[in-house]
Amino acid sequence: MDIVGVVTNISVTVEGSDPGRVDFETRQLLGEIKALRVPAEFAPGEAPPPDSKGWDPATVSTIIASLAASPVLVRLGRVLQDWVNRDRHRALTIKDGNRTVTIKGRATDQELAAVKDFFTREIE
Repeated sequence: MDIVGVVTNISVTVEGSDPGRVDFETRQLLGEIKALRVPAEFAPGEAPPPDSKGWDPATVSTIIASLAASPVLVRLGRVLQDWVNRDRHRALTIKDGNRTVTIKGRATDQELAAVKDFFTREIE
């Protein structure tokens, strides 16, 4: 049986209560995703009003990645798991249409299985 990715566009949101840390970590993760040669960018958001001091938090915490090949999708899943596992305070929410998976801190076996299932499926 072959393992094939089930999504082509996903959003990855870095979770956290400190906007500065979330911004830093999101930019770091975006670099790691781009190192896979995956087209990825910050999610589009509205520009802040002229008198505001910053962007909408969702703009600096969500990455949109577009994937065409299933092997890259599987590698992306591994990169996201590894990234979260490097700091017990990290959390990601990964979405594809109606499907969502969240990984927090050091992933449990159940969370790892959920992430693997999110990024792969068996072809009969």
